[in-house]
Amino acid sequence: MFGRGAMDDKGPIIGALWALYAIKELSFPVKRRIRILFGTNEESGMKDMHYYLEHGGEIPIMGFTPDGEFPIVAYEKGQLHVRIKVPFIQPNNSKALLLGICGGTVPNVVPSEAEAQIRFFDLSEKQKILNAFKKVARKKGIKIAVNAESEIATIKVSGVAAHGSTPELGVNAIANLLYLLGYSIDEDWGESLRGLSGYFYGDVNGVNLGIFLEDELSGKLTCNLGQINFEDGCLSLILDIRFPVSFKSEDVILSLESLSQKEGFSLNILRKKAPLNMPKDSILIKKLQKVYEEKTGQEAKLLSMGGGTYAKALPNIVAFGPKFPESPDVAHQADEFIDLEEYLKILQIMGAAMVELAN
Repeated sequence: MFGRGAMDDKGPIIGALWALYAIKELSFPVKRRIRILFGTNEESGMKDMHYYLEHGGEIPIMGFTPDGEFPIVAYEKGQLHVRIKVPFIQPNNSKALLLGICGGTVPNVVPSEAEAQIRFFDLSEKQKILNAFKKVARKKGIKIAVNAESEIATIKVSGVAAHGSTPELGVNAIANLLYLLGYSIDEDWGESLRGLSGYFYGDVNGVNLGIFLEDELSGKLTCNLGQINFEDGCLSLILDIRFPVSFKSEDVILSLESLSQKEGFSLNILRKKAPLNMPKDSILIKKLQKVYEEKTGQEAKLLSMGGGTYAKALPNIVAFGPKFPESPDVAHQADEFIDLEEYLKILQIMGAAMVELAN
């Protein structure tokens, strides 16, 4: 079955309804009520669940959200969206000026496109820089397209999109564009871009920013440079940072504040979400492990993920399915699909989990 959300998360939503319907029709005995809460704002801040809780919504004793992977996602990294503004000065005697730079649509997606506009005041300088673009791009394998028919040249860089929680699976067009400009422009502002690119080019773990963290449960911090714009004499960058479950957001923010003070950047925290760290010996985990192992015959290992789910919005919830370990990850991608045989298996596991938790 193909379609946007077939795997993430419209397919599982309809599947949960069918699972509950089957429990009702087959008269499975349950000791507690089973409710399905439908959220529609999971990708954009989970404001619906905040509203639900603030207006007296009933809090479940325990539950799961089919918005991750099997066997069980017990650990979800914390998340920060951070805006960094970098003062960007271009001397009046420059032979080339940066008119604009932009890239990315949302912070939590690795940008697949970025572009810059440059005005040239010297034709010989223009040709020199255009040649440098091609040389650097060829050396580093950066995909570019240049339109330079007038004194204003547009440079477009193509990358590969990926989810912001797994930036290592993509190619960041913004980071590549900053590197390309920084190592091609023989101006003071080109040197500034070179220094800025050093924080992001080839680094998706925040090492160069000084925010790298790692733990045994959830692995390494990731940092995605998701958006860039040139406004009011500043370069505005938005970062999507996912930090390991053993740490707090302040562990990252303090390091960023130190860097900002040192470099003269301004820092604004746009989003802050605590990590999820469900104890492995909790009743919820034990019950879901029992169901998964009975239905699949496979060990129900505990997983970690960088992505965030509604498990962070309500207490005592974890992500459980729908993706099986051997299945391709097609969420947020073109031609998203779910295998129908797997879909029926997912429904059976969800139904069994509902009955197990309700007893």
